[in-house]
Amino acid sequence: MDLVVTQSMLKPANGSSNNFTNERNVFNRKKLNNSKDSSFNENQAKISEDLTSQLSVEDYKKRLQAIHNLIQAANLKLNLYINNENIKKTAPVTVQIYLIFLRVGEIDNVKERFQADAYFEASWEDDSVDANLAFDPRSNWEPEIYIENAVGNLKQEIKYRVERDGDKTRIFEMRNIKGIFWEKLELWDFPLERLD
Repeated sequence: MDLVVTQSMLKPANGSSNNFTNERNVFNRKKLNNSKDSSFNENQAKISEDLTSQLSVEDYKKRLQAIHNLIQAANLKLNLYINNENIKKTAPVTVQIYLIFLRVGEIDNVKERFQADAYFEASWEDDSVDANLAFDPRSNWEPEIYIENAVGNLKQEIKYRVERDGDKTRIFEMRNIKGIFWEKLELWDFPLERLD
């Protein structure tokens, strides 16, 4: 199935019914031009034609805007994928990790779960990052760190900081984390276990 998106389809209609009629005419011309092509699907054309004939001008504008937004998001994801593929690291990157538990809440011995608030910081060197600009994880390399033993969704606040020290650039990823975590509790002397 081929998807043909014309430039006029990407722009929201300006409110005139002529624009709506022009869009329908563009579609009909494409249908006529493609009807000779063996890859053209008549059912697909009929469904699309029925949709355009039943839509009001306002609904049509909303659909065009939705298509435009979808294409922009797809381009963004494609660009991110391409950027990450183009970021080649010739040597291993050392990532330093700092973790401190600020508060440990309820501990469920039976389910081996606990609630906690923690501060997590990762830092690494990357000389390709401009220290004068804000760090953008979508366009720069970052260690894709995730917390493996989290139960459900974590509440995370993530911030980045870039520092330049001489000829080295260091990136800091700082996270404030709240959530429920799973951990195998090694309580050998339970229920007489004492945590020091």
